Amino acid sequence: MAVGLCSEATKILSVFALSLLICYIISKWLKSWSYPPGPTGLPIVGYAPFLGKKPQITLRNLSRKYGDIFSFYIGPQLIICINDYHLAKEILTHPLTLSRPSHAFDFLIGRGGFSGMNGMEWQEQRRFAMHTMRNLGLGKGLWETMIQDDAVDFVEEIKSWKGRPTCI
Repeated sequence: MAVGLCSEATKILSVFALSLLICYIISKWLKSWSYPPGPTGLPIVGYAPFLGKKPQITLRNLSRKYGDIFSFYIGPQLIICINDYHLAKEILTHPLTLSRPSHAFDFLIGRGGFSGMNGMEWQEQRRFAMHTMRNLGLGKGLWETMIQDDAVDFVEEIKSWKGRPTCI
């Protein structure tokens, strides 16, 4: 009798777990209709195994296939790639997209600096930083000269490598 109850409970739990799994898969599938098109990844790891050693080339090829905006998963994280300057500017300056997703290690950073900010708080900090940088000479040629000098030094450094592979 006890064996019969145990196998019956196992069947019920198995059906319940399978039902939950099916509901989860269907909900993910239905949500994906509202996202931009993109490649289908594997369960759990998403598209990560297919990015290869040079993900920038893979992403460029995906943009040729799916267009200027496409989406895919890396693990449980939805990634939306935008490959058009005007579209990226429109999306990133729209009030609905001011909030950024929280990241796994936010608790290490705390709420200091720009990294822990969202929405209006981020806009206020950005406005303050831009105002301060303008007062220090941003846009008056001083910064431009410093950046150009650094760029020239960087180009000279790259030339000194004479085509040898290096990690930047």
